[in-house]
Amino acid sequence: MKVDKSQFILVALAAVVVAIVVWRRNPPHDGRGTSGDAQVERQSPGGGSARSSNAGARPGNEGPRNVEESAADSDDGTSEAQPSDSSPDPADAERALVEEFDNATDKWTNPVSGEISTKEVYAFADAFSRVPAKYKRESLQRALNLIPDDNIMILAGLLMDKSQEKEYIMAVFQDVLNRSDEVKQPLLNEIYKDKTHPCWPEVAWIFDATGQKDNKNTK
Repeated sequence: MKVDKSQFILVALAAVVVAIVVWRRNPPHDGRGTSGDAQVERQSPGGGSARSSNAGARPGNEGPRNVEESAADSDDGTSEAQPSDSSPDPADAERALVEEFDNATDKWTNPVSGEISTKEVYAFADAFSRVPAKYKRESLQRALNLIPDDNIMILAGLLMDKSQEKEYIMAVFQDVLNRSDEVKQPLLNEIYKDKTHPCWPEVAWIFDATGQKDNKNTK
C-alpha cells in the first residue's frame, strides 16, 4: 500500500509532541535524589534562600548567637552595659562606723580589773569621732547608759577632748555629775585646771557652792 508522504510527516510530528509532553511530566533523574524526604533549597529571585529555617520564629526569639557575634556587639558598644555591683554602698559604710563604736562601748559595759590605759581612752574617743554626725547623739547616749561607774574613766577622752562638739562634751559632763562623788571628783578636778574647757564655768560654780578648794593652778 502506498503511504502518503504528508500523512507520514503528521504522524511523526504527533509522536514527537507526545514524547515532549511525557518528558516534561517525568523529567529524567540525575542521581542526586529529588524524592521522599530529600529537601531541595529553592532560590528566591534575589539569589538567597526562599525561606529561612526559623521563619516562623517571633521577633526577639532568634535563638542563641555564636561567640563571634556576641564579641562583635561588645566591641562596637551596641550591647547593653550591665550596672556594676562593685561600688560600695555609703549606708553600709556608715553602719560599719556606728557598729565599731557600739562594739567599743560593749567592751566596757562590765567592770574591768586594773586601770584603764590612756591608749584605751583615746581609742574610745577616736571611735566616737568616726561615727557619722546623724548617729552621734544616739550612739553616745547608748554608751552613757551602759558604761558603769567603775569604767567611767573611759569617757575621759570624750570629756576632755575640746575638738568634740560642745553638745557631746556637755552630754558626757551631765552624765558624770550624776555619778558618785568618788567617781566624778577626779574628772571635775581636771576640768577645773583648764579655764578654756566648755564645762569650766559649771565646775567653778560647783566648787564655789560646795566650798571646795583646788590647789592646782588653772590655765
